[in-house]
Amino acid sequence: MHMDAYQTVLRPRWQQYLRWVITRTAMIVFIAAISSVITAGWISEKPLPTLIVDLQGTDDIISDAFQQRLEQRFPIGTPEIDLIHALASAFPAEGFVPAWNWTPYVHTAEYTRSDLVCRRDWIIVWHIDQQHHVSNIRGMYQRACL
Repeated sequence: MHMDAYQTVLRPRWQQYLRWVITRTAMIVFIAAISSVITAGWISEKPLPTLIVDLQGTDDIISDAFQQRLEQRFPIGTPEIDLIHALASAFPAEGFVPAWNWTPYVHTAEYTRSDLVCRRDWIIVWHIDQQHHVSNIRGMYQRACL
């Protein structure tokens, strides 16, 4: 009888302890794996495109500074082919991806950077005239966070 009491009391405790160890070990391995993935993503993250590097402040301040950089680099009258080559020759290093649409004389390109909390988009919209020169260019910055 003494052995039956031992088995009914200690065996469940041993099984509980074993479950506790397995559960904790699995949690530690899971957290370590997630941390490694996040760290690897941050370390391997590409530098920001030159058009947006060092832009800081509120969303409005960033949008205004981005707009000024675009106007300086691609003033009104710039041949569209020059703008396209500047974005395309920098792709993928710059990261701006053209989003050609079917609206005549209006084109866009976008750069997106995401992390665990926020998604940040820099959008370039330009209009061209009949000679395919830039007639208007607009840069916008948008941020969406959890």
